[in-house]
Amino acid sequence: MKTQKLSSIGRKVMKMLLLCIVLMGCTLGWVANLYAEDVQMLSKEVVTQLAAHQFDKVEARFDSTMSSALPASKLAASWDAILAKDGSFKSITGIRLQDVKGYRVIFVTCQFERASLDVKLVWNAQDQISGLWFAPSQGSTTK
Repeated sequence: MKTQKLSSIGRKVMKMLLLCIVLMGCTLGWVANLYAEDVQMLSKEVVTQLAAHQFDKVEARFDSTMSSALPASKLAASWDAILAKDGSFKSITGIRLQDVKGYRVIFVTCQFERASLDVKLVWNAQDQISGLWFAPSQGSTTK
């Protein structure tokens, strides 16, 4: 009788532990999705700042290596070269996310007058931009 009671209690404890593990997994997934949405929103904001020629605000998001390699003046020159080649910035048409070795890589697809480009932003764990590139759009984006 005592053994049956203990095994009944053991089963209840196991069920509770399993329920806790499932709930924790769901919560962690929800937090990860929320964080992914935040970094995508930040990336859209960076592109909006580029379009508004707010290069100092973009540089303020850079890590120290990026700030040294691409200060606001060089960023402005790069953006101006894109505008000269591809025409004026029209809109953001999509966004996609990849996780690569602890970095979040966001591709913001932008429509210019004469081309569709991906602005590739690499975010580190401190929410700083560790990389920034402009490339022809690879598509497969969502709004």
